[in-house]
Amino acid sequence: MPTAIDMDRVAAAIAEVAATEVMPRFMKLAAGDIREKGPGDFVTVADEAAEAALTLRLLALLPDAAMLGEEAAAADPRLLGRLSAAAPVWVVDPIDGTANFAAGRPLFAVMVALVENGVVRAAWIHDPVAVRTASALKGEGAWFDGKRLQVSHPPAETSAMRGPLARRILRPTRTRPPRPVAARSGHRGQDPALRRP
Repeated sequence: MPTAIDMDRVAAAIAEVAATEVMPRFMKLAAGDIREKGPGDFVTVADEAAEAALTLRLLALLPDAAMLGEEAAAADPRLLGRLSAAAPVWVVDPIDGTANFAAGRPLFAVMVALVENGVVRAAWIHDPVAVRTASALKGEGAWFDGKRLQVSHPPAETSAMRGPLARRILRPTRTRPPRPVAARSGHRGQDPALRRP
């Protein structure tokens, strides 16, 4: 049976950490507060402080769970093995969009998921700038700022879905989406919007 979790308490813990560890450092980072884990992959003191604080708060809510934070996994990739365990695992990205955060652009979020038996049971995305949260619980639905979201029309078959793909997320040497992305989106040919000028 899936682990029961109080969605609102988790959302409150995430918002509190964002308010106390992330936002006080936004647009106030010194040069020594930012480093590269790998080429183009940044980490800041805010990422590390938020991950540590979320670890304490989330384990207080679910003491039998394991933790898998982005920064901890970057330091020790063996931690990724926790995802295949039967026990619940908190998966944390303390600042998704660290490059934006470090550059002073307000396009970042705090993300948390609860994984059990390899299945994502619940997830939260918190926007610390706008102070708003989206959450979802497997089989129960999704909420935005506490209001239940409704799907207005059933989704089409995956093969019939269309939508834009931001070219800037692709590596500079790429001129079109990688094959798996194109296949998943139902894309059969190169979208004119993705062609180089």
